[in-house]
Amino acid sequence: MEEREQKKLKRRQLLILLNQDPNWHKKNNSLVAAIQKKAIEISYSDQEELLELTIDHYKELCESGIPIKEMHRRFGIPAGKFYSWRKENGLCKRVKVGSD
Repeated sequence: MEEREQKKLKRRQLLILLNQDPNWHKKNNSLVAAIQKKAIEISYSDQEELLELTIDHYKELCESGIPIKEMHRRFGIPAGKFYSWRKENGLCKRVKVGSD
């Protein structure tokens, strides 16, 4: 199947999921998880594979010069969750307060 056709099929599958419950966005259940997974498949289809969120992969991206603002996309997670993960693992740089 051609890449364009695959993307079209994934969009149709996403629409089917979205139509199952008009208030899906107000809930946190398996339907929401399926919708999010399908949306990620569509959004990141141009990447070969999403990276597993590990400290080693994080450090590799840092060394490659990938901006922090864009790293969460490489891992396929929202920016807020990525920030929380970095904070939990002590990977957030501390802002230095100027000495007067």
